[in-house]
Amino acid sequence: MSEWSDMRSEPTAAVPYKESPRPISIKVGPFQFEVRYEPEIKPNGDREVEGYCDNGRHIIAVSTDGKSEDFIRSSLLHELKHAVLRLTVDSSDRKFTEEKIIQRQCNLELALFRDNPELRRYLFGGE
Repeated sequence: MSEWSDMRSEPTAAVPYKESPRPISIKVGPFQFEVRYEPEIKPNGDREVEGYCDNGRHIIAVSTDGKSEDFIRSSLLHELKHAVLRLTVDSSDRKFTEEKIIQRQCNLELALFRDNPELRRYLFGGE
């Protein structure tokens, strides 16, 4: 088991910050995503998950039942990264180099935080 095997474990806050409300709408690239916070998420009807990203319908859902706010923040960021990745690469047979994927993700992630000040406040605190 590597040190990276359990990246979904409960994060710990290093620096206290001002709490902000959870965002309910987030712009990812040219698309506006609805964000849902639900006690239990079973997108396929049987297996519960921490969250999911539906790029086709522009919906992100994050599980809240028994989760700390830091875990919910981490799950939201995780699902946003799925949205960014799916906008970064396409489903064709084209192959992208790691460098090209990282560059495309950086551009979209910078726009994600620039276009959504409420998301920045929720994830990182502050004004």
